[in-house]
Amino acid sequence: MKLIRYPAVCKIESLVKTNVTMAHQENFIRVWRRNNRTETLSERKFHVHTDAIDCMILLSDGRIASCGKDMTVRVTEIQGETSNLRTVLREHTDRVVSITEINPGIIVSSSRDKTIRVWNNSRCVKTIPVEHTMLGLIPYK
Repeated sequence: MKLIRYPAVCKIESLVKTNVTMAHQENFIRVWRRNNRTETLSERKFHVHTDAIDCMILLSDGRIASCGKDMTVRVTEIQGETSNLRTVLREHTDRVVSITEINPGIIVSSSRDKTIRVWNNSRCVKTIPVEHTMLGLIPYK
């Protein structure tokens, strides 16, 4: 999978080009599914957040993690026509602008509250104060 990040758009595109998932400063995730037989696209919207989504990533287990203006990180499982909100991470006190997964089950988020938080299986295990309010997170291996 590859993640493409634009100022107002996050998009996850599968390598087999059958699904495209996107969030665009709205509170929902759009999923387009391509039917290879008929060459058509069908669109589904899944309401996940209560305000604009700033960033979205595909986790190693196939779920989608997203974050945004509602000060949360949300982990959602999308299967076919349904979405299941699995986890809401709520310890930030301002807009969450970036997330990444550094290992399976470990998510790192940055926020305008000037903190980076490390989450392990839905628990905040570390809070790191930072000087800047807008930090993009890139996994380093």
